[in-house]
Amino acid sequence: MHRKLSIAVALLACILLAAAGATAWWIQRSDPAELAATLAQRVEAMTGRSLRIDGPVEMRLLPRLRIVAEDVAFANARWGTVPDMVRAGRIEAEVSWLALLRGEVRISRLVLDDVDAILETDARGAGNWTMAPATDGDAGRGATAQAAADEASPLVPSLGAVRIERARLRWRDGVARKERRLDVARLSLARIASGADRIELDASVDGQAFQLAGTVPDSGAIRSHARNSPVDLVFSTEGVKVAVHGRFSFDRDGPLDLKVAAGIQGWRGLSKLSGAALSLPSPVGIEFHARGRGSALTMDPLVLDLANQALRGSASWQGGSPGGRPRATLELSARTIDLSGFAPPAPDRTARDRRLFPETRLPFALLAAHDLEATVRVATLRLRNGLEVAPLAIKAGAKNGRAWLQATELRLADGGAEAMLDIEASTVRPVLRLKASGSGLSLEKLTASRGGVRLTGGSTAFALDYTGTGSTPRALAASATGELQVSTGPARIGAGGLDFGGDLLVRLFSAINPFHAADRATELHCAAARLPARAGVVTVDRSIAYETRRTNVVAAGRIDLRDETLDLVIRPTVKEGLGVGAGQLAQLVRVTGALRAPGLALDAAGTLRAAASVGGAVATGGLSLIAEALLNRRAADPAPCRTALSGPRAGNAGEDAGPRPAANPARSVFDGARRLLNLGR
Repeated sequence: MHRKLSIAVALLACILLAAAGATAWWIQRSDPAELAATLAQRVEAMTGRSLRIDGPVEMRLLPRLRIVAEDVAFANARWGTVPDMVRAGRIEAEVSWLALLRGEVRISRLVLDDVDAILETDARGAGNWTMAPATDGDAGRGATAQAAADEASPLVPSLGAVRIERARLRWRDGVARKERRLDVARLSLARIASGADRIELDASVDGQAFQLAGTVPDSGAIRSHARNSPVDLVFSTEGVKVAVHGRFSFDRDGPLDLKVAAGIQGWRGLSKLSGAALSLPSPVGIEFHARGRGSALTMDPLVLDLANQALRGSASWQGGSPGGRPRATLELSARTIDLSGFAPPAPDRTARDRRLFPETRLPFALLAAHDLEATVRVATLRLRNGLEVAPLAIKAGAKNGRAWLQATELRLADGGAEAMLDIEASTVRPVLRLKASGSGLSLEKLTASRGGVRLTGGSTAFALDYTGTGSTPRALAASATGELQVSTGPARIGAGGLDFGGDLLVRLFSAINPFHAADRATELHCAAARLPARAGVVTVDRSIAYETRRTNVVAAGRIDLRDETLDLVIRPTVKEGLGVGAGQLAQLVRVTGALRAPGLALDAAGTLRAAASVGGAVATGGLSLIAEALLNRRAADPAPCRTALSGPRAGNAGEDAGPRPAANPARSVFDGARRLLNLGR
């Protein structure tokens, strides 16, 4: 039996050898143009796309079938924006001709030079790289052929060594109608072991250069969905380096064992590569060891590096079983994190949308679909301005579409604070509620900067309760309903007034405080703000105020979060200080315009005329009478901060309880100004 089998094998080998010799003789005697035409027919039969070779063709048989062709074009999908998917100035390929006769594409060596290619999707998201064998009698007419092409798998030939030089690849998204470009200076791919290739890539995306080098699975592993495929890659671009080492599986149920280390010194390079402005602090880094199988994955250890300081912990991912929900966990902790070495986020100078609240969709759908449990603990967190938060403990979670985040018992700026965020993410219009409060906070420490301190003292308390609906920051702001209350005092404001990074407060402080030039400091008795919001509109009815030894200041108007504008009228009242005349004090100051860049109107007459649009009524009379009424101590609220927090009540403006002569012109003017600041009440 064994002897008969050996004879049969030897006979089969002789037959194959004879067939190979006959095929070699036929190829050697054939015209290269005819063989090129035969190859083009075979490719079209396999892919449903035409292959054209418009330039000269050269063929060699030994030691392998070697084909050199110039001016080659491979057709695009029927719906493509350009006729050809790929055009190449020169192609050199060594092909297994025995495999080709069996209908397989097995390329042992491929060289491409001067290549133009396009990958694109149509309006439905179908890609032009999806191909199907040509059908009899019709290369593409009718819905049946289109459906076959849409459902087919991408064509992945068997590749050996590959070298590409001077290649240009365009990516066009037919759904988003966006286009990007990849320029390849050099790409080489060479077999180094069974199932593994060595890759070296030097390229750029939209002008941003990057490099990729290391070990990747070969085309055979990709086609067969192999498990435990080796990978050892290093990716680098401007300010970024990422290393990946280990094994993974193309089969989703296969094992995975990867070590990943990434360091980011700046976000400019990644922003260009991704096509999105990444305005994040730097430097940052992440390291983790991911292990698992199928839908179960753990990352332990997990290290998050912030300015060369490590948060250590672990994370896990459990995919949902049929009918179940995916679940993720995260736990990180550190003793001390000092963010003073962090570079601030770079401003996005390319964004077209300059609004304060962007129309960016928040990941509420992700929260609705997954369960989450996360804890971050830092014994001492030092912010960029030197403010310390100790300790910081943040707990977050999501379950069945409801997500929450909680930070309690925070100690900062000599006081305490807590915050709670609750999100109902499973509804069509997600609902977000934010509650926060704090007391005993030092305003001096909260506003301190490394450039110097202009404010000392100021024990501050705040309370915030806000609800909004929508999937974007703009929608949440436009639906804002709730209230913010802030109060502080006493404090001492140094020469030059308030300066928190812009000149608007400096100019405003100068306009409403006539003593700022003469006094070396301003003694602040108190400051308070109560900002009630309803459907995105904040109404200010004498609910912003501050009081000093010499002046009281109150404000009225509205802040519209829907169109991001404000219109506030501010009235200062002098309590003491002989020698200050009406000409030295702005009777009413108007702050109006966009929230990002409001303007300041200092002209008393112009401000009074414009302020009528706020909703108040301006009394008739000369400017001298208005100034006289505003400077009248009896017209001032003796406790503007208390009024701001509690709301205006009858008689709280410092008016005498007894009757007043109806003919008093100053009284009439004051009543008009009061109605103005009461928004017409």
